Amino acid sequence: ARIDALQAQLKQRGIFVWRDLNDLLVGTRTETEIARALGSDAHGILLWLTENALASAFVMHRELLWARQRYERDARFEIIPIFVDGNVRAVNERVRELTGWEIAQFNGVARAPEESDAAFLRRIAQRALRTVLRRIGESKPAEIKIGVQSKKVELPRDETRQLLLDYDHLFSDEFTAQPNAWLEMRDALLDLQNALKAEIGLPRLYFDPHAHLTLGYLIGNVFDKQTRFPLAVNQQGVRWEADVIAGESIALQVNLENGLFVARELTLELSLAGDVTQEATQYIMRLPRPILRRIQIRLSDKPLGYIMNVAQASNAAQQIRAALLEQRARTNYERVHLFGAIPWGMACWIGRLANAIGPLQLYERNNHTHVYTPSIEIA
Repeated sequence: ARIDALQAQLKQRGIFVWRDLNDLLVGTRTETEIARALGSDAHGILLWLTENALASAFVMHRELLWARQRYERDARFEIIPIFVDGNVRAVNERVRELTGWEIAQFNGVARAPEESDAAFLRRIAQRALRTVLRRIGESKPAEIKIGVQSKKVELPRDETRQLLLDYDHLFSDEFTAQPNAWLEMRDALLDLQNALKAEIGLPRLYFDPHAHLTLGYLIGNVFDKQTRFPLAVNQQGVRWEADVIAGESIALQVNLENGLFVARELTLELSLAGDVTQEATQYIMRLPRPILRRIQIRLSDKPLGYIMNVAQASNAAQQIRAALLEQRARTNYERVHLFGAIPWGMACWIGRLANAIGPLQLYERNNHTHVYTPSIEIA
């Protein structure tokens, strides 16, 4: 179960992992594939050093041998021993007895006393991510292309993509996130931000999504203006730059509907790609706390579903932020509930501009049931 959880954490951080799920027989095709991967394809190997691994002739005398041979030819190849029980000395002695090699010479990951499984696995994933980014950074890329998928539809193969953030396994179906899924996605994005800064610097990030709207807000929020990462997204085949020079504006109609004066929460209802009013109303009626004011924004002189260009989307995001800043000055609200039918790239821009407008409780719409469910809160 822990190996499955680790593989999930690696996928969430964009790392492709090859692993064998069954015992291997000498001479099988799978054995050949492992030898090839360790010989040339892989950036490194995570050695999960349990009693079973130490007792496995295949792991100790074949996989470890292939890894050693690759390391001796290419010192950039990372061997990362995982000391599952935390006893580095004892495991190193066992490996030395079996292979004559000092596995502790490598900067592995040892489980700390009292450390939870989740914290231990996250540290391993962070270490692996830095390894992958270090190799990507060797070519000094000006831009890193990052796929994002969460809708149970695999992105087409793209040789220009360096990372693929795969969150499919966090959903039971296209619209149903598992418990804590959005928190796991946020943690993975924060780890990516930190690892990029440490290993590469501030390259331009080009996100290519087939993902939920919440991930647009989240990515924009994690890689906001304060981080200084240049950002771009693939908006349905058109490249959108986050920091586009101010150009074409777009007229928005802002309607304010007052609720209970003593309340401290607002709703922001963005009906640009579709009308959210009715479905937002249904959800608001179930909120445990009353609403002070509903802010309903739609296009003023364009039809519902009008396809904006990047300059218009950027201008709209700035106007939405300005509307919230004005309401904050007037009401000193505590939280905004955000219901949106907007382009994915525009969600990214709103998340990128979310500083100073207070906590935003995000919602995800189920396109089959037409019901909103809460996803995550950003600030």
